[in-house]
Amino acid sequence: LDQPSISIVWPAADQRLIAGESLVLEATVSNDNPAETELAVRVESNIDGLLCEDYAKPSGEFACDARFLAGPHSLTFAVTNTEGGEASATVNVEALPGE
Repeated sequence: LDQPSISIVWPAADQRLIAGESLVLEATVSNDNPAETELAVRVESNIDGLLCEDYAKPSGEFACDARFLAGPHSLTFAVTNTEGGEASATVNVEALPGE
């Protein structure tokens, strides 16, 4: 069974975000079998639930737009390949109320 991997590019750990602003979440993914490029990525927040879900580009880059409610968030970036292999990474951030 091929296993994918995922690394969070942005946001960084303990990043302070502005609640309600549209922000671009970024990650890079790869797979044990480089020929498989259909890697599905989903990003979830413990507060907001599912933020976005899409396929990474064949280059392994993934980006999606998301907005956050105010408060501390635990963001989980998960990747799944076509064989059902999964991997995830988590980052904690804080969304501060906007002006």
